[in-house]
Amino acid sequence: MQLFQQIVTYLGAAGTMIGLFGVWMGWQDFSAGKINENAMQQSKGQTAMIYGGLTAAVSAGIATAIVTQMNALGL
Repeated sequence: MQLFQQIVTYLGAAGTMIGLFGVWMGWQDFSAGKINENAMQQSKGQTAMIYGGLTAAVSAGIATAIVTQMNALGL
């Protein structure tokens, strides 16, 4: 079961990294839109940052919850 816990932990870390990458890409879009005074690009960047942050937080939370419950059940 230790192997399964490690796999879940790694998947959670991968999801977090993908989410943080989304935040970074959203920041780049937002900044470019601000410089070019493009409201559509700013909005797109804001949305990407929000969804990226949510993806990172939820991925980490779900992985942690699964591993915690497995430990609580003695698996």
